[in-house]
Amino acid sequence: MASLTTRDGVPVLLGARHRRRGRGDRGGKRRHPGDLGTIRRVEDANAWRVVGRSPYRHEWFGYPDGGVPDVPFDELVDRVATVLGEERPDVVATFGPDGITGHPDHIRIGEAATAAFLRFAGDGGPGFRRLVYGGIRQSVIDRWNQRPARSCLNRGPPAAYATTPAR
Repeated sequence: MASLTTRDGVPVLLGARHRRRGRGDRGGKRRHPGDLGTIRRVEDANAWRVVGRSPYRHEWFGYPDGGVPDVPFDELVDRVATVLGEERPDVVATFGPDGITGHPDHIRIGEAATAAFLRFAGDGGPGFRRLVYGGIRQSVIDRWNQRPARSCLNRGPPAAYATTPAR
């Protein structure tokens, strides 16, 4: 997922994955019945409802969960760059080199969003003033890694969130 803000401050989101019945979350253990792509779209709609508005633009690229690293890199960069070029945002926010949690999809879309941003930065046109990477404090990751072990919903060994790139 990459997000950006247009010159008028309207957020735009790019969704790069979740098209098929997937392995689910946490190391391939399915946490939810049904199609993971549908679940993610419902989660997204609910999150926007809480914010009190709909996104100006939201692109779902339709790649399967876990399959983004298999997409040819140039294709992925071109898809992100198409949206960025049309919107000319001032700020692009994406995953950094660690993908925040080490998820291979997050790492790859972060690399593609960075490459797409660099295509436009400094080209003399409007926008592309900042590229920022999201992050989570180590203490939050530590709490996430402890919570499944204490949860009554735990159905197997807890899956640890990575704190280093999965390469």
